[in-house]
Amino acid sequence: MRRSHARRLLAALSLLCMLGISPGYAQGPALQTAAQATAIARQHVARYSDRIATWRTATVASPTPYYDLEGQVAVYVVPVVDRGHDIGHVVVSSQALPNPVLAFSTAPAPHRAAHEAIRAQADSLGLIVHERVPLYLGPLSYFYPIEQGTKMSLLEMGRGRRIDLDPAVADRLARAVRTIEGTPASPPVEDSAAALPASSLGATALKRLYGPDYLWYVGCGPTAAGNLMGYWADRGYPALVLGGSDGDYTGTIERLGQLMGTNEAGWTWLPIDDDLQDFAQERGYAFRTSERSSPPYSDYVAEIDAHRPLVVLVNGHELYGNHFITGFGYEYEPGNDTYRYMIVHDTWWSTAEDYWIQYGAGYSAIWFDTVVPPAVEVDTIPPTSSVAPLPPFQTTPSFSVHWSGTDIGWGTAWYDVQVRDGADGVWADWITHTDATAGTFTGLTGHSYAFRSRAVDIDRNAEPYPGGDGDARTAIAAYLLSGHVSGNRGMPVIGAQVTVAPHSLGATPSDAQGAYMAGIGAAGSYTLSVAGSAGFGTLPPTHGVAVNEDIAGLDWVLPPAIDWVADGGWESGTLAQWATGGTIAPAITTTAHTGDYGVVLGQRAVPGAGTSAISQTVALPPTVADATLSFLLRADAAHALTDALSVTLSGSTEVMTRVVALGGGDWQHAWFDVSAFAGETIEVRFLFTSGDSARVWIDEVSLGPAAREPSRAYLPAVLREPPD
Repeated sequence: MRRSHARRLLAALSLLCMLGISPGYAQGPALQTAAQATAIARQHVARYSDRIATWRTATVASPTPYYDLEGQVAVYVVPVVDRGHDIGHVVVSSQALPNPVLAFSTAPAPHRAAHEAIRAQADSLGLIVHERVPLYLGPLSYFYPIEQGTKMSLLEMGRGRRIDLDPAVADRLARAVRTIEGTPASPPVEDSAAALPASSLGATALKRLYGPDYLWYVGCGPTAAGNLMGYWADRGYPALVLGGSDGDYTGTIERLGQLMGTNEAGWTWLPIDDDLQDFAQERGYAFRTSERSSPPYSDYVAEIDAHRPLVVLVNGHELYGNHFITGFGYEYEPGNDTYRYMIVHDTWWSTAEDYWIQYGAGYSAIWFDTVVPPAVEVDTIPPTSSVAPLPPFQTTPSFSVHWSGTDIGWGTAWYDVQVRDGADGVWADWITHTDATAGTFTGLTGHSYAFRSRAVDIDRNAEPYPGGDGDARTAIAAYLLSGHVSGNRGMPVIGAQVTVAPHSLGATPSDAQGAYMAGIGAAGSYTLSVAGSAGFGTLPPTHGVAVNEDIAGLDWVLPPAIDWVADGGWESGTLAQWATGGTIAPAITTTAHTGDYGVVLGQRAVPGAGTSAISQTVALPPTVADATLSFLLRADAAHALTDALSVTLSGSTEVMTRVVALGGGDWQHAWFDVSAFAGETIEVRFLFTSGDSARVWIDEVSLGPAAREPSRAYLPAVLREPPD
């Protein structure tokens, strides 16, 4: 049942009496100088440079003193910078504490983060903001003194809330502001000032839970409690925030504010533990809650170790410096009671998600509100993810990349996607901390890229990146070359590898239809070669392939591994292995399908009818199976009525002649089954008969077994029942 508002007011009055502290934070004169604070902050940044990646090359800027309401220096806020960018801040006490670092964060210093917003708000309302006198009234309680007319009040840096002051306090603050502003500003403190002895941070115990960091809404109390409810909504109690932590969290915070009795100014009074329990019960859950005042640090650690975040109220000033936050982690140095931090979410827009606040320093009192659900299931198993396969080549510099993942626990929080440029490149972040599952990548033509992903779940279990070449690869090609690879009987060859040099982007192995594709990064002259499996012979490379556009139809015919024809590609540059005949002498030519040479039949200086022939004697073994004669030919200016190419195989008892159809100007493949001549010595003769000026080029003549890939075994998909 909710407590009455009257009881809350009584509790608040009792609290003020219990505290009995003065309105100022600093007790006595400042004992740390600005130079000392700078050195302390620099040392702290160095200690964390191996833990906070953005601080590895960081330095510290000149500190800004923050004052209490009496005008005494309370803390020095030291910006952490790298190449002119704010990447954090360190809050150093003005008192000579055993550990003077009261808080730190990877967000900009409060006065630097809030400067533009505060200035705009002041201009719109006609306020005078005393920016030389920032105030620190306790952990995460940062203010500026403001004036409107003759009235002095406070403007909160975190969200721009105005707070009225007791008249007596306002008068004292006004006098302090005049004094400070009437004093010349101190010169900037150099980073090298007041160097401290080298110091290293020992091994610390660090643990963080992961939940939402909602921006201040209704009040810091309901917002801090909302963070806690959002955490449990993602871990088996979804009704606490409808739609999960990213769902209707404002509705959750509004209801919490009503139960807590938060007023219009955002103030909430203790106790609130019953209100947290009532809220959970309204949403259908039996949570146990408790509230503790000034608990030991070990209690805080125990809650985090039990995977239970908690609501924390820190009190730096009894009227103006109270703030509810959500404890999500800790870091401490065992055996060192001065190095104990709470890692909290603070509800301010100007700070990082995680904020380190020293436990036991910088505030006057502290309370914990703990929440224990019926069951706490801890997820320790990382999710899995992968980048979807990409086509081997892209024809535009920009293309889509997709990825996906699954998690058996409470769900994936985000993905990190990396890219590598080239096989020898270094993996680099492309898109990080994203809940998207696709992105558009823009690269450079002529470059190849590999992609890999990892998923991180809401408990920050991180999947390791895959090794090797990652999940998916592609290349941005200026031009594409394509064709087919077949054997000597025209059947497709699977898995043949085409190589292009120089500067190739690679090629796909030939598929079930023998098709391949190769990518070229720029126009130029290229050498192409192809290799099949052990069942095939080799072809010489094709040189001087001019590429300035996409080229299709670059086909290859792999010879058999055993070939009884001598110099069937004329790569010797001579006709020494061949007999010649006819009225037109055959000639070696550089017009070849592969390699450097081929033979041309019918080439003559003066047009006229004639014949041109080449022949070779070949001995076939008696056990040859599927003996096959294969060759490539290309005709020029051939006419079907007057020009013909015949191929004759003459054995001891049998003669076989085949007439080859002469196509257009492209290379074409022809083959014949000559198994009938097994065990014989035969003559293979090519005769070209020309009626005028036609000619025929021939290359890659082979005679051997049918070229095949290694045998494959195909098992039945279904084992049939034997017949009755």
